[in-house]
Amino acid sequence: MNLVRYSTGQTVLGDDGRALGSVGTVVKTYKGKNTNYNTAYYTNDGSTVRYKPFERYYDVSVKADSSNVRPKTMYFGGKREDGSVIEPSESAEAYLREAIDTARSNYTEQMNLETLISEAEAHKNDEDYVFNFSKDDAIAMKQQVYWDALTSDESVKIPVVGTEDYEFDDTVETVYYEGSPSEQVRAHFRDSLEDAVGSYEPDADGKRFNPVGGSTYMD
Repeated sequence: MNLVRYSTGQTVLGDDGRALGSVGTVVKTYKGKNTNYNTAYYTNDGSTVRYKPFERYYDVSVKADSSNVRPKTMYFGGKREDGSVIEPSESAEAYLREAIDTARSNYTEQMNLETLISEAEAHKNDEDYVFNFSKDDAIAMKQQVYWDALTSDESVKIPVVGTEDYEFDDTVETVYYEGSPSEQVRAHFRDSLEDAVGSYEPDADGKRFNPVGGSTYMD
């Protein structure tokens, strides 16, 4: 839940009572040497996430479980072949952009939308035909909704992404996509991609990417 709260801009406190991301440093001693660490870190019994500033470089250390998983460290900043300096913010932005781009690509590939649409049209009257759904449960659930909509003999109405629960709330009017079944499916997928992964550039509400979906589907 802390990840959800933090991603939506809420204040999250670490075990030391400090707000996650607060500015400042703390001195830690390792092998008799004092080192300044940035206080923008989160730690609990099973995991530690922190970053340590150097003169021009930053390293991010993520330790999921001290007993079973070795810490993974990523370095931001450095020098190009021509000797020019790569600022930490520049390499961090490049990392995020690539991560989000690969997440969007992988999510799209796993959805396999155009194949699903063409096979649904070809096997609409074949009750024994089984589409090769994704092994990812979240994607497979959406594929099943798409398949049912494309092969149904009845009028199709797919709720707009984010309004699905309105169907069970009499006080709010449910919003549906318009058009043919395939048009509704494609529209729903476009919105679900933004909802599940998002993008690096902020949207109209100032939000960027979904940290859970991004980390799930990125390379």
